[in-house]
Amino acid sequence: MEDTETELRCALCERTPEKEDENWLDVDVRVGEDDYYLWFCSQDHAAEWFSRPLPPVEGAESAAVDSGDGVLFGIVFTTMLLAVLGLIGIGICTVVGWLF
Repeated sequence: MEDTETELRCALCERTPEKEDENWLDVDVRVGEDDYYLWFCSQDHAAEWFSRPLPPVEGAESAAVDSGDGVLFGIVFTTMLLAVLGLIGIGICTVVGWLF
């Protein structure tokens, strides 16, 4: 490995590479707005790290994605309101036509 050999540490066991030909896993993880660049000395260590809860998102109240339910409700409500008003208008025109 290069000069970064001292910087590489397994995110689980903190082990550093001993030989140049070792196969390490490089994983990029994004949690909220934070990026984590992790190295693992084995697939087992990576699996163990990912089986744990991810680090909390700092400065955010909720990590949930807005699915747009409010917009969908607004569109459906407006459509139904216009349909009802249209039916009322047709009914009024019909009654006025019968009377006059």
